[in-house]
Amino acid sequence: MANLLDSMYSDAVSSLQCTTPFLGGPQLTDVCSASNGQLFLALLNLFVATSPVIGEPCQRIHSSRTPDLSYDFIVVGGGAGGAVVAGRLSEVPNWKVLLLEAGPDEPAGAEIPSNLQLYLGGDLDWKYYTTNESHACMSTGGSCYWPRGKNLGGTTVHHGMAYHRGHPKDYEKWVEQGAFGWSWDEVNA
Repeated sequence: MANLLDSMYSDAVSSLQCTTPFLGGPQLTDVCSASNGQLFLALLNLFVATSPVIGEPCQRIHSSRTPDLSYDFIVVGGGAGGAVVAGRLSEVPNWKVLLLEAGPDEPAGAEIPSNLQLYLGGDLDWKYYTTNESHACMSTGGSCYWPRGKNLGGTTVHHGMAYHRGHPKDYEKWVEQGAFGWSWDEVNA
């Protein structure tokens, strides 16, 4: 099975019309002993990643290997917050902005919500665990696996396109602490 998967992967990559395609995500051999569902998702991920129309593997962002000697701003972390901050700073034409991210561009397969399980525990995950707490996580030792994304887009790439809204009391607490304009009603207007 592993040889077949290696062959499929090699054929898909060799069909691309660029020298450095970005595919991201797990290799097929990483899931060859996995469940049928995970194998299906890995095959779907390969299809999306190597598709010139869907994944655009030859158009993806690549690291700059020759950085400038100085920058006006250095933003660390290409997650939802860092990428926005770097983007806004770069709107000023004479400012040089460097965005540092430990991982690569987001994998094309992240656009398929169920693929999120393919990225957990892999190369695009920091593999963090929480500190032990006696009443947390309901796991042995009170420590939980806490996945965090190591790629452009950060953990937002790893949430399966789920949308989570904060609790209204959190917003009201922000206002009490001076964040005027951030109440539950104002944010959701």
